[in-house]
Amino acid sequence: PWLEVCDALRSRRKLKNLAPFCETDRKLSRFEKFFEQAVGARPWSLQRLWSKRVFLGESFAIVAPTGVGKTTFGLVTALFLDPKVLLIFPTRLLARQAEERLRELRDRLGLRREVLLYESKKKVRERFLRGEFDILCGTNMFLHRNFENLRSFRFSLIFVDDIDSFLKRSRNVDNLFRLLGFSEEELKLALKEKRSEEEQEKLREIRQRRRDTVLIVSSATLKPRGRRVMLFRNLLGFDVQKAVTTLRNVVDVAQRVEGFEEALRRSLQLIRRLGRGGLLFLSLSYGKEKVQEVVEFLRSGGVKAISYLEHSPEELYRLLERGDFDVAVGISHITNPLVRGLDLPHVIRYAIFLDPPKHLFPTRPSLQPSTLHSLLLVLMNLFEEEDRRKAVEFIAYLRRYLSLREETLSRYPKVRERVEEIRRFLEERLRSREFLERIERSEDVSLTEREGQLYLVVGDANAYIQASGRTSRFIAGGMTRGLSVLLYSDPKAFTSLRKRLSAYFLQSDVVFRSLEEVDLEKILREIDEDRRRA
Repeated sequence: PWLEVCDALRSRRKLKNLAPFCETDRKLSRFEKFFEQAVGARPWSLQRLWSKRVFLGESFAIVAPTGVGKTTFGLVTALFLDPKVLLIFPTRLLARQAEERLRELRDRLGLRREVLLYESKKKVRERFLRGEFDILCGTNMFLHRNFENLRSFRFSLIFVDDIDSFLKRSRNVDNLFRLLGFSEEELKLALKEKRSEEEQEKLREIRQRRRDTVLIVSSATLKPRGRRVMLFRNLLGFDVQKAVTTLRNVVDVAQRVEGFEEALRRSLQLIRRLGRGGLLFLSLSYGKEKVQEVVEFLRSGGVKAISYLEHSPEELYRLLERGDFDVAVGISHITNPLVRGLDLPHVIRYAIFLDPPKHLFPTRPSLQPSTLHSLLLVLMNLFEEEDRRKAVEFIAYLRRYLSLREETLSRYPKVRERVEEIRRFLEERLRSREFLERIERSEDVSLTEREGQLYLVVGDANAYIQASGRTSRFIAGGMTRGLSVLLYSDPKAFTSLRKRLSAYFLQSDVVFRSLEEVDLEKILREIDEDRRRA
């Protein structure tokens, strides 16, 4: 009906200011059919909203948990729009997966689009330099090394997958905004903390300026860091903020065990019961050396187990894609190939954690601003009143320099001097027997010793959401059902994880139940029904 109204107004030449919205709805109607032909299902409500914003020429952030169709939306949109399109990924493996998926979708749609994955090979580089592509896939490092060459192309869309890792390099963020057509003067103005009314008005005019390139940044666990986040707000009019969402279809189960050996035995029993398509995660605190020991134990028990250490990330993905395994074993850390970038809804059914995912912070910290910032946040509730006031002040200061690396601090003597003061403050507290005893009495911060070094231990909500999210992905018809079983022997680490998960969602969205409380057979039937659909 809305398109009929648009047609009637157009025939009477009375569209006026409604013209962009009518054109957007017309494009949306075409996009929905295009999307359904490519994916096998119509776009769901969020994807329709995102596409409207693209057609209106708006740049924006997609902040939603793993598996809800962010990357699928980016790929289909790249094929729908006029060339050229630039897609940026955090790793080479993810960029290659995107290229393969694009070719598959392109062939299904019967399109003639050149998809190029940038590699350092001579022929590929020559094709890139000649502009022989419609859709270009690369990594964060690719943008860093080839920025000057990229400036010679005009892109209708730039899609950055995993903006969290992208924000770690301030130079990359600056280059991204230069690609969007912003000048050096405009970047400096946007980064100024105190601006006159005239400068505020100038920024408003810049934001309202029509741009040829739409920027979409995507994240599952957005944790904005550094001053460069101001560029998104001041130049493009949107914030890159922490995700708050409940789009998740995972049954979370937690069971206390006496120690690692019992957790290992229980995991073997569970794998035999749950069957194929599992992921098993060890906490970072166990280290890589423990992975092979776990794999050998499982194999001796008749389980077809594979280790992420035995294969390159590309080989591992191919192996998992075939589904010829019972369980794949990895580390519950955000950089592990089993934790991020694994989108296999027809294969991955459940995840088991041998202890909660953890962050380890050395009690003798480096000068890395992001590490000091995290330590202050972890210890905030343990400081006494005067120290707490200082910590709040230090956190506010460090927030401006989170993207700085320790080795670059020497370029900024005043910043280094203040960062050294903050480190001294932390070291003094962490050498105090009284303060260490306060940590021991805490319900959610632990101390552990490794190779003569003392570490603080807290739960890692980000790693848990990402790792368990591999079991619940977006397919035609909605989110697949997933199961996550957490076996823990350290109640403090579990309490810490639960608290951080609540803070992550700003509500108690992740509710852990015991194995006795859940009907595993019923959950498995739901999981397998979803896999048949996938």
